[in-house]
Amino acid sequence: MGKWKKRGGPELEAVVASGAVALLSARWVVALAKGEGGVLQPRQALPDEAFLSLSQVQQATTGKFYLPVVCISHCWLQPDHPDPRGHNLRVVARALEALGGDVAVFFDFCSMHQKCRGADGAPGERVLGFAAGEAGGRFASEDALFRQALGSLGTFYAHPKTMVWKLTAFPPDYDDPQRYQREGNVAQYADRGWCFCEASWAAMVKSSRMVLDLGKNSGEGAVGWVDLIRACRQGRRAPVLPSALEEELEHKHFTNGKDDRPAVAELYAAGFKARFGAAEVLGYAQLGWGHDEAKAVVAVLAAGAAPKLRVLSLGENSIGDEGARALAGALPRATALKELDLYNNSIGAEGARALAGALPSATALEKLYLNSNSIGDEGARALAVALPSATALKELNLENNSIGDEGARALAVALPSATALKVLCLKNNSIGAEAEAELRRACEGRRLRYGARPRQGLGRGGGRVGWLGARLHAGPPGARAAIGAGGGARAQALHQRQGRPAGGGGAVRRGLQGAVRRGGGVEVRRARLGPRRGQGGGGGARGGRGAQAAGAHPQ
Repeated sequence: MGKWKKRGGPELEAVVASGAVALLSARWVVALAKGEGGVLQPRQALPDEAFLSLSQVQQATTGKFYLPVVCISHCWLQPDHPDPRGHNLRVVARALEALGGDVAVFFDFCSMHQKCRGADGAPGERVLGFAAGEAGGRFASEDALFRQALGSLGTFYAHPKTMVWKLTAFPPDYDDPQRYQREGNVAQYADRGWCFCEASWAAMVKSSRMVLDLGKNSGEGAVGWVDLIRACRQGRRAPVLPSALEEELEHKHFTNGKDDRPAVAELYAAGFKARFGAAEVLGYAQLGWGHDEAKAVVAVLAAGAAPKLRVLSLGENSIGDEGARALAGALPRATALKELDLYNNSIGAEGARALAGALPSATALEKLYLNSNSIGDEGARALAVALPSATALKELNLENNSIGDEGARALAVALPSATALKVLCLKNNSIGAEAEAELRRACEGRRLRYGARPRQGLGRGGGRVGWLGARLHAGPPGARAAIGAGGGARAQALHQRQGRPAGGGGAVRRGLQGAVRRGGGVEVRRARLGPRRGQGGGGGARGGRGAQAAGAHPQ
């Protein structure tokens, strides 16, 4: 129960306890899909064993960083049945098998009361009332519960710890009139009003592994969870302001547009305010985003929608200089933001200059990760000019940025005045011995450390050490010894916000930083957290692909 509460599970309790929403058992779904002719039925027609009780869902909340609830966002393939031939059922079942465990599944057709009762009150296998002269519906009590469930949709799809799986692809034989009755709303997933809203809810505050587009999975051969994540998390839309969503809804297709469109807009606006208002960590790493998506995130920040935001991760996207400029403009208004991760984002000197110009006004920003970009000497010089005025900045990662002697010397000149800075990484740049010596001299008198060159013998790390980089010491020997001790407890917060599995080299980073503090040194370095491209597992928790392969579940 403790983990259930910690991850926000009580938000789902009322609507499940009242009976408005029933959650399917993943094991039951998989078994149905594997059976001959397996097809889903309306909620009222399903057996009791198809569902998990609230207490069962609570007990299934184990050591992972998510709630064991998967919400399915899908197109109804026919007006009377969302999946009459079981195609989407099998797609979902394959993903559930890859995920493992008996998680709960929210599938509107099976989780909410449908208009499936005939004149005698018995539930049928499809929704009634669409054909001419056909009678059918819900009991009055079921109708009230349906309305309650409808009002809770944003809670399920926008909750930061539930998973959302989108079924964006139609079956390959969907155009065959002998197999599907294509009537009513036959628009593509992105053009359907409710699907669009569900995807927009999911795009708000979830980390990158929590939203998957199963339409990107071919379904051929065995499907592993890590492979599924890699294939299906790309292409997620950026969060959108309620006013912009309301405009977009005008161009979306609804079965009952007159009633549904304003209802959807109202539900989205309420969810947006609640989720971003409470958000402290936003993890948008590895989503294939460009500068347009970065600008969408900036629009949210500029609107003051996320006043509590402490950590923003956009690592391993491609926002470029244009996206970096947009973010730089938002930094002065992000008054609670302490950490900004822009690792591997195709940012050059121009983007670095924009970010440097914003640093003096970013009064809360303590950590800036720009590793694996291309800022060069020009970008390093711009940051060096800003460092003395960046009174909050404690950690700066410039690893692998094509910085040469000129940029290193500019940083060395700035370091004595950058009194707040404790961690600087310059590893995997092109810094010569003389410039390195200047960096060393800049550390004198401050018991200050930095990482400049790869340290021999620390290449792969076996999943524990990772890429630690060189350490040139002006501090006491005891501090260096403390670094070797490592420690993993401090890694957990990083794993959670990055959507990464526990363990790995990231645990060492957190332990290292704590060990340095215990050793009494002021450290100016930053380890690479993750294997370099082409290397196996063992790196760390940020940016490396080895970390992805280490975990069997999303975080």
